[in-house]
This record gives sequence, C-alpha cells and structure tokens, in this order.
Amino acid sequence: MEDLINEISTKSTIVEIDDQHRAVLDFGQHSAAKGYLTWRELTHLLDYQSHRPLRHWRRFDEEQVVEATRAAFSRRDEPAKALAHLHALPGLAVPAASAVLAWTDPDHYGAIDQHAWRTLHRFGLVQSCAPGAGLRQQDFVTFTDICRTVSTRLDRPAHWVDLWLDTRARMENGRWH
Repeated sequence: MEDLINEISTKSTIVEIDDQHRAVLDFGQHSAAKGYLTWRELTHLLDYQSHRPLRHWRRFDEEQVVEATRAAFSRRDEPAKALAHLHALPGLAVPAASAVLAWTDPDHYGAIDQHAWRTLHRFGLVQSCAPGAGLRQQDFVTFTDICRTVSTRLDRPAHWVDLWLDTRARMENGRWH
C-alpha cells in the first residue's frame, strides 16, 4: 500500500477532471441528493460510462430504478450491499453499478474497471482477476477499501483515486482507450 501511496503522491498531476466529467459528477451528486435516481437520471449516467445502446436499459422500469438507487444510497458504509442493489437491475454489470456510486458519492466510492484493477494488481494489492476481466462484487469491496484508505491518507475523494489508478494503467499500456 505504501508504494502505491508514494507513487500517487509524486505523480498526482496525471489526473485531470475535464469539464464533461465534472458535469457528470455534478449531475450525479445533485440528482442523488434527494436519495434516489429516476430512470432518466440513471440512464444518463450509464450512457456516459459505457455508451451502450439505450435498449440495454429499457428493461429497467421507473419503480425498479427508484427502489434500487434508494436502497443503494442508504448503504454508504456497506459497499457490498450498495453495489448489490444496483447490480440487481437487469444487465447492470459491476463496473457500471460502481460508476453510478462513484458519480453520486465521489467522496466514498470509486468506479472499478479493468484498468484500475490492473494497476492494483501490479502493485500487489489484489490477487484475483489479473487482467481485470470478470470483476465481481467482492472485488468491488476490496477496491473500495483500497480507494478509501488511499483517499483518507492523501485527503482526496475516493473517485479521484480510481481516476488515478485508471490513468496510470492507461499510461503504462502506452495507449488511451
């Protein structure tokens, strides 16, 4: 963990939050302030995250979305349960569900993805899913614990830590996706 914290401390400028990302964060936090998201709000966040066709999320109905997001947002201190409520929506994978949590509560959650996971693997902080494919709910709990530990030590939001991990992996691979 110390190696990761030291590297983040010395290379913190690799994270840039552009205007579009800032707008999504502002939208997510503002929308979640009422304690839940509507279908339209959720699909707006998901569209930014994955750009999958809207048909993938037409299976959600308004009541499901409100119920799932309300339950998830009430579990801030229980990442596994928060994620499980969102992941229960049809077709909503762990990375997408974690992104919703990160955009609505960036101080406490990071968005897990294969790039950030590979960085943690390279630092020896995680053992499973070396390439970052097939991330599970338990992986999200581990990821959240690491992001929260680093964020506390460096006085940064957990979502900023996930952005750093993601950026570091992309830079290491020599390409941007």
